[in-house]
Amino acid sequence: ERRKHPNDVNDLLNRMINGKESETGQQLSDENIHCQMLTFLIAGYVTTSGLLSFTMYYLLKNPQTLQKAQAEVD
Repeated sequence: ERRKHPNDVNDLLNRMINGKESETGQQLSDENIHCQMLTFLIAGYVTTSGLLSFTMYYLLKNPQTLQKAQAEVD
């Protein structure tokens, strides 16, 4: 859709669509761009959920730290 209706937005998708390999001038295929965007989405999600899981585990194993964190939030 973005290839059919280009715009001047300076974002990752436009950089992937308009970027060219320096030596060959080859561009990324739509399929490759789709896979790359899914990777970024999933990587961001997994990183966040992993961090939250580790944080909860750490806080529950360290009651004094949990109390300090709770006091900070309150």
